[in-house]
Amino acid sequence: MSNAYNYDSQNHDIILTIANVPYKVSDYGEDTKITISYEEDFKSTTMGVDGDYTKSKNHNRNALVTLKVLQESPLNAVMAVAAATGEDFYLAHVDRNFSGDVGHFSSDAYFVKIPDLNVGKQAGSREWQVRAHNLKANFVL
Repeated sequence: MSNAYNYDSQNHDIILTIANVPYKVSDYGEDTKITISYEEDFKSTTMGVDGDYTKSKNHNRNALVTLKVLQESPLNAVMAVAAATGEDFYLAHVDRNFSGDVGHFSSDAYFVKIPDLNVGKQAGSREWQVRAHNLKANFVL
């Protein structure tokens, strides 16, 4: 018997709490709305010439979170002010594709920079990068 799973990108949310005000990110651009990429592997292995090895645990849980937002979204203004002022904020990722709350949380996040603005024939997206320190998985099933 095979397993069947349901996936809905609308069940993924990012909430940024900037200056004690929560903002649910919306107006996502085309293709990919959220990318979460950890900076380093959680474990590494050093192999000896005879096949012996040592596993090292890495405690770095810093991640780069990329949010693709439509160019004309009013949310760009909020994020631009936070980026320009160097505001630190909370970041939460919520994945409601499961029966419980599965996601990630960082209490120390900031925008890396204000993204490039491309003005052309058609409106595009802006890719905001958030550095999320100590981004931990949050499981409540």
